[in-house]
Amino acid sequence: MVSGRVEEAEHTIEQLRELIEDLRRENNALKNSLLFAVNNPQGDNRETYCGLKIDHTFSDNEKKLQILLHTLPIVVFRYPRAKHWQFTFIAGRYCEVIAPDCAQFFKNPFHKTYFPVVQEDYAPAVSSIESQLENTGHYAVEYRIKSPTGIRWISETGSLFAFDEERVEVEGLMFDITESRASREALMKTNKEKDRLFSFLAHELRGPYTGLIGLSDILVEEYDSLTEADRMKYIKYINEQVHQQFKLLENILQWTRLQSEKADFIPQMISLYDVVDDVFTSFRLNSMQKQVKLHNGVPDNLEILADKNMLRSIIHNLVGNAIKFTPSQGKVTVKTVENEDTIQISVIDTGIGMKTEALTKVLKIDAQFTTNGTSGEKGTGLGLLICKEMVEKHHGYIELQSVEGEGTVVTLNFPKPSSL
Repeated sequence: MVSGRVEEAEHTIEQLRELIEDLRRENNALKNSLLFAVNNPQGDNRETYCGLKIDHTFSDNEKKLQILLHTLPIVVFRYPRAKHWQFTFIAGRYCEVIAPDCAQFFKNPFHKTYFPVVQEDYAPAVSSIESQLENTGHYAVEYRIKSPTGIRWISETGSLFAFDEERVEVEGLMFDITESRASREALMKTNKEKDRLFSFLAHELRGPYTGLIGLSDILVEEYDSLTEADRMKYIKYINEQVHQQFKLLENILQWTRLQSEKADFIPQMISLYDVVDDVFTSFRLNSMQKQVKLHNGVPDNLEILADKNMLRSIIHNLVGNAIKFTPSQGKVTVKTVENEDTIQISVIDTGIGMKTEALTKVLKIDAQFTTNGTSGEKGTGLGLLICKEMVEKHHGYIELQSVEGEGTVVTLNFPKPSSL
């Protein structure tokens, strides 16, 4: 990356040098023409012609230089070898690249001008510049400056340029990389979080199979010596674990499809009441067994812009969690609040709630954990994460509120079509 920036900077500087050399050659040619006109006068027409030619050439060359300097979002600079950022020359889109209020800077753009490098970055940047110049004759560094719009990240590349044996200066380019650096850091963070998640998944996928293999070995090797009750106990345990692992695999596949943008996403106006009613129907037997009441508080005329399959998956996951963590005689409610720009869907339970520590982890990709339900139900630890990904796919976001011993509220914020 550093090598690429150095090559790019050197290429641009070389372009500037070539243009300056062109200007010098044309300037010398004009001087010779003017001297010839003075030494060989041929009347007013000759003087007028020379004057017009000089004006036109200088104007044309000035435009060339301005186009080159102001087309790219860069700053071109030069300063003495050992006097960092005490510029003897500076040009380009400084106001856009460095600071919006740079008028003061150009009133005295030489030597003693203050360049707002963040204090803790100054010494490391200077040290890096000096070290690279000493070793290779060119350099690339990144540092922060203080700007009226806040802290900005600058990428600076440069090299040594000798005017003569005594005068050696540093010349180079500056780029504002604040946004690109933020994107790079966000990408690195995401990759790090994914690595941790894959490590978690490897553990979750591998762990249960140790028990399954052990129990199946017992059934194979000691089947005749086991009582019927023991056989049934082991078979039930294997059955539960296989179903649990299948559910985990389904969640992993769903999550990976979301990450790879391969999941079908077809937003359309759909009845939210019907989606919730359909989910409640699928949990009817489960809720009856646990004696948990389900209440659909969504207006039957409310429509929402969403992918139907994803929305059903989100509601199904949240309602399933709510039932799992709600004890007998409890209640799970889905209701909505319609705001100017959003539709809020809340899944509310009267369950066991969560501790503050757990609340900070459940939506983090690198801090997944599982908790058994009130009847010993197992979880995959991925449900809420998948819900979060799906809601964000709809340009929405998810919020959690929970009080230990009182219950949990999960709120989905979906934008209205008019706000997209």
